[in-house]
Amino acid sequence: MFRTDLVLKADSKPGRWIVAEPLVWSTSKCLCAAPANCPKCACVTVIVPAGTFTDLASVPALLQNPPLLRFFVNLNPTGRSRRPAVLHDFLYSSRGHFLCGRVASRNEADGLLRAAIRAERGGRVAAFIFWAGVRVGGWAAFRNHRHR
Repeated sequence: MFRTDLVLKADSKPGRWIVAEPLVWSTSKCLCAAPANCPKCACVTVIVPAGTFTDLASVPALLQNPPLLRFFVNLNPTGRSRRPAVLHDFLYSSRGHFLCGRVASRNEADGLLRAAIRAERGGRVAAFIFWAGVRVGGWAAFRNHRHR
């Protein structure tokens, strides 16, 4: 669950934003790959610091409001996916150690995106579609962030 509001500033680069105030996510559910072996999983808190860059949810325009899904799900990147997308971008950028004292894996970051969308009342279908999108297309972004 998010503990703070999302405050963004526009960056000089179109389509990119800067986190203006820390964004805090916490959960009591263990999110690491080996919860049975992790004594730190009682509560997970991730703090996205001010100054973090994000492009929000990189949803292709064609998929943002598809006619066939319009009545079931909203894939607009400025909707309920904003805070989860910023959290996900931060985990992909690997600027620090997050889950259980280590850098999150891609699978864990993608799972946290899905959980965060559900926590934002984004719906199961929307959460699944965003999760499936980053599972299919997120490998390049994850790889590029890791080599910066």
